Amino acid sequence: MSQALFPWVAGFQHAMESFPDLVELPDPAIDVALARLYRHLPAQTDEEREVVATLDAEHPLATLDEAIEDLIVIVADLEDLTRERRYKVETIRREAPKAGRNEPCPCGSGRKYKHCHGQG
Repeated sequence: MSQALFPWVAGFQHAMESFPDLVELPDPAIDVALARLYRHLPAQTDEEREVVATLDAEHPLATLDEAIEDLIVIVADLEDLTRERRYKVETIRREAPKAGRNEPCPCGSGRKYKHCHGQG
């Protein structure tokens, strides 16, 4: 069954490697969701084999349909668990006041900001 899911999970793993911040989030629920997902990849270490064995015992997937449904639930769980972090906006603190369009350009050219560095 895991062989049928391997290409999708491997693609997901590649995407995760492109965005490593998710794995570094200190959230046990995210760790569990990722473990449930990665159980479909070949285990590389004894620890991974132990995690897969635990998941197989506690949350067995008897059919391919169950495994696919589980993947859908996991991805939805990850979306819910990370929503707040993904849409978090950091406030930018400027050292100097923002230049207005009609004020002199901060570069010192003597031109209005909108005609100098404010063109965009």
